[in-house]
Amino acid sequence: MMAICNRFDYSVSALSNPVSVNDRIIARWTNNRYYPGKVSSTGNGLVHVLFDDSDTITHSISDISALISDKVPDRVEIGSHVVTTWKGSHKYDIGYVSDKDSNNLFEVTFDDNDEDYYAASQLRIFPDHSSAHEVGARVLARCTNGLYYRGFVTSANSTTVFINYDDGDAITLHKIDPTAVLLDKLPSYNEVYAGQRVIGYWPGRTRYYPGVVKCKRIPDCINCYQKAVYHVLFDDGGQRVQDFNQIRLIPCPCMASAVH
Repeated sequence: MMAICNRFDYSVSALSNPVSVNDRIIARWTNNRYYPGKVSSTGNGLVHVLFDDSDTITHSISDISALISDKVPDRVEIGSHVVTTWKGSHKYDIGYVSDKDSNNLFEVTFDDNDEDYYAASQLRIFPDHSSAHEVGARVLARCTNGLYYRGFVTSANSTTVFINYDDGDAITLHKIDPTAVLLDKLPSYNEVYAGQRVIGYWPGRTRYYPGVVKCKRIPDCINCYQKAVYHVLFDDGGQRVQDFNQIRLIPCPCMASAVH
């Protein structure tokens, strides 16, 4: 049984292109949203940001999701984690590329479930962390009601992790429970199996609900990302067929020993 407990092999890239003064960037503000600006200074492991509206903020260079280079990505594909603006807004929202049309425009499903199409030049790649316990990690964290909400890890110590939710609330959770804080990362088709514990999307809601995969559709192509592929039975009795981007895996309890 241990073989089916997925030990996720997430790849992480530390800031591969170190920022320099006056570099154009998109930086995270205290409300978990991203805004355009430039690097005003660096030093002692910190990056100081001057936003276009003249506000300022300082981030640690180790928080790889705090700063996003304002450069056209070399490659965008279905499943890419991205930020982009919503219909002319100056702020940037996070989402996943969920489809591509015949005109090479990419559909982005945002974290608030809005959707729109963009050219690759309008997208910026969101830098993912390797662990749900790293400062700056984009996560879905379990609230006191048992449901999962998106936020960022703001700090962590040897036993606990602190999360600021997108709605402004905060919570402290224990690292020893691997089901408490989930990295907001898409599972590939081969990682999902019948009986897998997951959290899933419900229309009109931004929170995610825990449940179990009853079955999955056999893919009609080699693409790992499929529409209407996972039949999920939620713990509250509801059920729904989910797209590839509408579930996240809940690690099995055997991963708790890996925390120590």
